[in-house]
Amino acid sequence: MNQLQWKFLSNTGKKYKLGILHGAKSGNLMVHLNFKILMLDFKVLESKTYSFFIDDELCELCIEKKDNQFYYSFEFNRNADT
Repeated sequence: MNQLQWKFLSNTGKKYKLGILHGAKSGNLMVHLNFKILMLDFKVLESKTYSFFIDDELCELCIEKKDNQFYYSFEFNRNADT
């Protein structure tokens, strides 16, 4: 089971912890924000990007599969006109 966590401050000064749990074999994915489930997805066995809002910020969680390994990134999309 792959687990990652990012900590950040929003523009309003609120503290957040975004975490993921991803079963590399089953593909089951859970994304939580401050330990509350934000989303669930199943059979995520290929590269995929998820977009969602935290406060007024558009966020992107990317799961990339290369050479049978998963790589994860989390970013704010400041280029989108939201």
